[in-house]
Amino acid sequence: MYKYLLFGVIILSLATNLMAQQQETKSLQQLNTNDRVDALKINLLSPFYGTVNLAWQHKLSNDASFQLTATYMDFDSYGSTNDGAFSSQNTYGLTNIVKSYVTVESQLTKGVTITPEYRFILNGRGFSGIYIAPFARYMYYEYNRDVTVLIDTGTYSSFPNTRSNIKSFSFKEKELYTYHSLGFGVIAGKQFVFKNRVLFDVFGGPVYSMLMESNKSINSTRDIVIGAGIPNTYIRGYGIRAGFSVGFLF
Repeated sequence: MYKYLLFGVIILSLATNLMAQQQETKSLQQLNTNDRVDALKINLLSPFYGTVNLAWQHKLSNDASFQLTATYMDFDSYGSTNDGAFSSQNTYGLTNIVKSYVTVESQLTKGVTITPEYRFILNGRGFSGIYIAPFARYMYYEYNRDVTVLIDTGTYSSFPNTRSNIKSFSFKEKELYTYHSLGFGVIAGKQFVFKNRVLFDVFGGPVYSMLMESNKSINSTRDIVIGAGIPNTYIRGYGIRAGFSVGFLF
């Protein structure tokens, strides 16, 4: 009788231990997200900058992953609104004056960026943990604006104080400027996985961008620079890449 009872206790103990091991293995798999190797994310900070930022992340191993980010940008408030130019030439007391005024009727800056990065997981496994990620970033921008140009010409005499040949005329222009930029940098961040499905990603780091090419579709002496913050932050110079993304695993 006692032998059978002891045998039953041993069997029950082994079964309980086996179930505990299976549960532990399942939990570890969920922690490592071995059953899910891809993730889609959106940067929640991008709307504050007039952009849409989407990222696809693929897990290569528990210690590394690759991510590709695409961004569409739409800046309709950047760029100078009015330009003015003045020139004069003095010949035998007569001064030829040319004044030009440019009024911007409408303007729009659009752009796309492609950012590949390689993530090294330092503290954690799979999609979850602290990481560092070197990256490259290609950017393409278009700046469109419709302008009205007003030109005043005339001849002025200092003695006697007279003016003659006063003429004014205006015309409209459509201007298109394109920019290509390449940047490199590194970010550090931490990614959290919730219930093996939802993830949160917080990151930030420096980036340096170089203006590779800029073109304009009209002949003009005016070199358009897109706003005070655009060149340093996006097109050229040092800047910061940061974000807070939310997504899901699949």
